[in-house]
This record gives sequence, C-alpha cells and structure tokens, in this order.
Amino acid sequence: MREHRLSRRQALASICAALLAPAATFGAEPYPQRAVKIIVPFAPGGPSDIVGRVVATTLQNALGQSFIVENRAGAGGNIGTAMVGKAPADGYTLLVTGSSQFTISPWLYKSVPEFKEFVPVAELAVAPAVFTVHPGSGIKSIQELVARARANPGKLNVGNPGAGAPPHIAVEQLMVDAGIKFVNVPYPGAGPAVQALLGQSIDVASTAVPPVQALIDAGRLTGLAVTGTSRWPGLPNVPTMIEAGFPGFAVESIFALLAPAGTPGEIVQRLAKETAAGLAKPEARERAMAAGFEARYAGPDQLRARIANEAPKFKALIEKAGITPQ
Repeated sequence: MREHRLSRRQALASICAALLAPAATFGAEPYPQRAVKIIVPFAPGGPSDIVGRVVATTLQNALGQSFIVENRAGAGGNIGTAMVGKAPADGYTLLVTGSSQFTISPWLYKSVPEFKEFVPVAELAVAPAVFTVHPGSGIKSIQELVARARANPGKLNVGNPGAGAPPHIAVEQLMVDAGIKFVNVPYPGAGPAVQALLGQSIDVASTAVPPVQALIDAGRLTGLAVTGTSRWPGLPNVPTMIEAGFPGFAVESIFALLAPAGTPGEIVQRLAKETAAGLAKPEARERAMAAGFEARYAGPDQLRARIANEAPKFKALIEKAGITPQ
C-alpha cells in the first residue's frame, strides 16, 4: 500500500514537472524570437541612418531575425530618442544615434531624454567634421582662415548642417580656441551648406566628410583640416586640427547602439558581442568607410565612460560660447 502511495506521488510529481516544463522552456528561449526595431531619430539618408542600416544588417545576419530600421525624426533627434526611452525594456526596440544626443543636446535644449533612461550597448562608428573653403577664397590652411577672421571680426560666414550637430560644435570650438568670431549659418543638412559654399554665398563650411570628399579630390573645394584625432583615410593630405596647432581639438561624430534602461544584461551582452564581430568583418568596415565612417567598436562600459567624460567638456564649451538652450 505504501509503495502504491509512493508511486502515485511520483506520478503526480512527473505530471507537474511536465506541465511546468513548457513554461520554463519558453522563459529560456534565446533572444531574439521576433523582429527587432531599431529607431533612428533622424531622417533617412543621414549619418545615423546609414550607420543604423549597417548595424541592422550585421545583427540580422548574426541573429537570424529581422532588424528593421525606423526613422523617427524631429526636435534634433529628441522625439525618436524619447520614444525608445519609453519602450519596453525587452530588447525589441533599440536606438542608433550619435553620442552627441547625450553629450551636446542636453546643453542646447531645455527638455531632452536623459542618458539614465538608456543602457549603452556599443559604440559603432566615428566620423570627423572637416573645414572647407572655396578655392577662390585664397585660403589654404586653418592658420590662414584664423588670420582672415581676425582681420575681419564677425564678417566671415560659416555654414554647418544644423545647430547642435558636431560640425557646428567644431565651429564653436574653433572660435573659442582661436579667439575669433564667425557668423554661424545653420542649414537643414550638409548638402545645402556645401551647395552654398560652392556658390560662394558663405565663406567656410564645417560638415561631415562624405558630402565634400569628392569635391576636395576634384579641387572644387579646399579641405583645411579634419576634426578627428587622426587624419581621415580618404583625405590623407588634409591635416587634423591638432596638427594645425590646436592641441586637444577633437570633435567627432560618435554613433552608438543603446537600449531602454532595464534591458536584461544577457541581451545587452549578446547584442554587444554580435555587433563587435560584425563590425570586425571587412565588408562592414568597407561599407562604413565608403559612407564616410570608420567602423570602430567599443563595449557598453567604454561607451558609458565616453559619454560621462565628454558631457561636461561640451557643457563648458557651450556655456563659454554663450549659446542659450532652446
């Protein structure tokens, strides 16, 4: 009789285990199980969009699910960024944007999504700005540009692709470091700024590299200096600002992958691992370089440290430049 009771208990235990097994298996299903949305908070065709699509392809190939880029532009990137910050922290809504969203925008806008609403996943790519002039200006170096500006205070117009973009901040950095004054002329993107320079309706442009590289190669524009820490491979004859006599002058567009705060650590690490592997592949690096970016991976901790280090630096610059938050 006792053996009979034990066998019944064992049977019930087996049934319970069988009933619980599907739930446990479900909870252990590998990520991702469905399509993942990557929000880019800027218009299609821009730098963040290009980088976002490179990363989407990389992760889709590695993880076997669709990674779909969705553009949610507006308010200097704040609309799309805020959308991700409020999304479920389950790894199915991600953000690709410039780190300037958290290092520059907080000092330019009165209301912005806070970095604490996100968890960093990976640094993806870097791109410098480049100062260019029309050959007809006769200016051939940053030193000559500074001398021209000192001789004509507040008279040289400098076009940029939009207030708060790293190329605009590079202009502010140059004015502060050199003690000169330009008239900043923001455009709705690099293309219009470059066209204005070609038409000589502005004196100088500060933009990302892709819109001007071919024009510099063709001699239609003169590249004065890039704002990265090293010379740009596609413009080997254009010096850095550091080489041009401005120690520590580095203003780069850093593109990053982030997720809503609270996203499980195992998902963050999986995304970081696959991103690192994908960006190391020659085809990804070549695709990024062709679009004007250098694929450069850094992990969650490094990205967090970069943002923590750069935010106060840009805050001080923007305050010194006298820019009022909008």
